[in-house]
Amino acid sequence: MADTRRKAQSSKVAQPVPVEFRQLFVRHGWERVNHLFGKRASVRYFTVLGGDRLRAERAAYLDQRKSKPASRYSSMATISVQAALEGAGA
Repeated sequence: MADTRRKAQSSKVAQPVPVEFRQLFVRHGWERVNHLFGKRASVRYFTVLGGDRLRAERAAYLDQRKSKPASRYSSMATISVQAALEGAGA
């Protein structure tokens, strides 16, 4: 016997993609967005926004980060050493 019943259609309205999803994905990747939005929602938002485009944006962001100095404190260390030298010479 074939089951002739049809699955009921969902009446739930899909939530819109959060404004910050793209930026969070590009900067922090899957782990962060899954933690914040949940895996199902993250995959849905990723699909809606265009997965290929988001992957390309994240790759460009990571390439840009590679060209920056390794530590954000390295410039501060240089400044503090220069200040100490100027203070010692005065």
